[in-house]
Amino acid sequence: MRATLYHRGWTHVRASEELGCARATIARWTSPDPRWRRLPTPAFAKKLHEVLDIQVAGRVSVVYSSLRQNGSPIRVGRLKKRWTQARLAQTVGVSRSAICSWEKGTLRPSPENTVKLNKILGLKLVVERDRHPRQGNKAINGSIIRARRLELGLRQRELADRLGVSIATICRWESGNPVVPERVFAVSAALQMPPEDVPVWKPTPPPDYAHPIRKRRYEMGMTQVQLAAKVKVPRWRVYRWENFEAWPTQAEAERVSRRLKLPVSVILTGEDEN
Repeated sequence: MRATLYHRGWTHVRASEELGCARATIARWTSPDPRWRRLPTPAFAKKLHEVLDIQVAGRVSVVYSSLRQNGSPIRVGRLKKRWTQARLAQTVGVSRSAICSWEKGTLRPSPENTVKLNKILGLKLVVERDRHPRQGNKAINGSIIRARRLELGLRQRELADRLGVSIATICRWESGNPVVPERVFAVSAALQMPPEDVPVWKPTPPPDYAHPIRKRRYEMGMTQVQLAAKVKVPRWRVYRWENFEAWPTQAEAERVSRRLKLPVSVILTGEDEN
């Protein structure tokens, strides 16, 4: 198709006007990168044959038939019953996006939902009861928080409102970033899961050349947010102190000294006593 447009002298704009589709659609059909290339629908394949005399109908039909024959067992079983994803989601008791993720293979259903799918669709899926949620492969099983959210039928906005955080925070958690310790029990209650299954953030040991504030904070198991709340400063102030980008005032140094049990001189200079 790309060569045909080139020989005819057609741009993507003219091709989109002749075929009645968007220019971005033409770009996807003619993309040299297989990761971005898309095949036209049967209706547009017929138009391509009429306008450009391109035989692509056979390729489209083969792809659509192979998807129906070689798709996931959940999708095959659903199509045999002539059910939509929304109907299957309502029957199982999950969201439609969860069904979509199961059929794509990006997420695997929980043992309880696997039993339901076997009973409803007549499948023989393996119930992996010995697989611990924290041992799942992130690329296959997805984030634990995202998987649980989809099973409960919650959107990211709804979960963020329940926890009092931003959507960006939910996205970071679902991308694999661990949850800070002070949020573990709130996340556990909102997602109805044990607290030990929530991935918790664990501090990394600071190097020898690190700021004394950071070293003592690590020894006490305290986060920057917790220290900032105790000394009544923003978190970014603590971050800049520990990275030698700023220095605390005399009043701030005295409050930090009381909380971390460090001499004021060490806090103001950033050097250990020894």
